[in-house]
Amino acid sequence: MKRIIFLMVASLMTTSVVAQISFNIKGKVAPGISATRVALGYGEDGSEHDTVSIVNGLFEFKGKARRSALVVLDLISPQAAGSSENEEGPVAFFYLDQGVTSVEFDKDGKSKITGGKEQKIYAEYSSRKQDPKNFGMDTEEDIAKLIKKYPDSYVGFDKLSYHSVRMKPKNVQQVFGSLSKRIKNTVDGIEFRKTLDIALRFDIGKPSVDFSLPDTSGKAISLASFKGTYVLLDFWASWCGPCRATHPELKKTYSKFKDKNFRILAVSLDRQKSPWLKAIEEDQLTWALVLDASGDVARNYGIKQIPQSLLLDPDGKIVGRNLKGEALDAALSKLLK
Repeated sequence: MKRIIFLMVASLMTTSVVAQISFNIKGKVAPGISATRVALGYGEDGSEHDTVSIVNGLFEFKGKARRSALVVLDLISPQAAGSSENEEGPVAFFYLDQGVTSVEFDKDGKSKITGGKEQKIYAEYSSRKQDPKNFGMDTEEDIAKLIKKYPDSYVGFDKLSYHSVRMKPKNVQQVFGSLSKRIKNTVDGIEFRKTLDIALRFDIGKPSVDFSLPDTSGKAISLASFKGTYVLLDFWASWCGPCRATHPELKKTYSKFKDKNFRILAVSLDRQKSPWLKAIEEDQLTWALVLDASGDVARNYGIKQIPQSLLLDPDGKIVGRNLKGEALDAALSKLLK
């Protein structure tokens, strides 16, 4: 499951272009590891998969990829007796580069990667000194420092692209400006710039844009009908685990403030109605719910990742972005005095 999540995350960072690099991954597995095969996941939407056998402790992949990007290697062991699934073994994450990348797994399953420019930058960044309270996290400061030091690297661009959803658009704009002209002018860079321009239009202090979507009964509900109240515009989907994980806490917030001029309008990005309705019932959601099956509203608001939310004041002006939990409660307590 973790491998699938990784590939979904990686797909959000990029867009499709003609293959530009040829790669060759040469691997070695230490004696004692039970794996007999190796799986490689790469490419747009994690759609490129390849599996090879381990022969005398060695394996090799050759292929083409659209650009240097983060990939995952899984060592796969034969299924255990009575099990219908193969056992997941050691994993290696690294940046795929033009040319040869060497991957060695020791007897404990730990990997040693020797690759090109992007992998060296990724390894250096991954081993950086971190504040204990933010250990394992990519902070805005980390990303800004990475891009300042290596402005012509996809590593920094990918980190910015993925984490931009939790950053203020103006801060994203500033860090994006530090990237090299080459990275900015790639297909990925141009597409990201378009998304950033939309985010800047929906930054704090900017007006929201009206839309109308069907609710669970098919009745059209417009954002304009919520004027006069504070509204949390919440983008989610039934298939989005992180979205649904926020529902228990959001229900507490809703219960606390619903009688104080606060409402929620949840916009689902589900393509089909049935899984959306099922999720609503399972999560016992009672606020206003509409379906953006075409994705047009999400695109107009620059929503490329979910969950995302905007907090609107009674005039429809944006007063908060991606607030949740205690941060959302604190903002509402201040606004609804």
